[in-house]
Amino acid sequence: MIPNFMVKQTWKEINDWTIATRHSAYYPTPLLQSITGAGKFKIVSGQFEFPNLVGLNNEILATKVIGSGLFTAKAGLLLGLGGGDLNPLSTIDVPLVYPRLSVYYNGWGLRFGADYARSLTGRWSGFIDGDLFLYPGSSYGLFYESKILLIWTKNHRFRLMLGYKITYGEYPYGAHWQIIPPKLPTFSDGWPLIDIQISW
Repeated sequence: MIPNFMVKQTWKEINDWTIATRHSAYYPTPLLQSITGAGKFKIVSGQFEFPNLVGLNNEILATKVIGSGLFTAKAGLLLGLGGGDLNPLSTIDVPLVYPRLSVYYNGWGLRFGADYARSLTGRWSGFIDGDLFLYPGSSYGLFYESKILLIWTKNHRFRLMLGYKITYGEYPYGAHWQIIPPKLPTFSDGWPLIDIQISW
């Protein structure tokens, strides 16, 4: 678990667009320390240490009704505090993780994206999005992620999501793209990403 909090504020309507801002903060240090060292579930060498890191995300959102769904465009500034002494060899070079930790090694970054959500039939809805991460000045500063989901909602407390995510990035070992989830020996070809959300 990563301690975090998020605040969203809706500001005004401009030509059918709803303008809002979203601000969030993250503290990944406990999780990073828990996976550092030797032994089971340790994926970062014990020779590295992670200081207190704080991530700040600040985004502007513009949402508009298009057809029978909602389209949202977003642009954000990412700030990574406390990473000045990080060893560049301590990175976790895997999709989804590397782009989000890069801000602590680079100090700052930009994020642009868009998504579209609409009701399909009954309890079913669809969702598609794309996000671009940029880290100016970094040798590995370009990442893209896109996902498509089919969502079944029982009520405001429970929903089931099925789908896939495509990622592309510039990593220390080279450019790489991947479909998530990947083909696994225990699953048939084409097995989707499954996410169950329960809230109280």
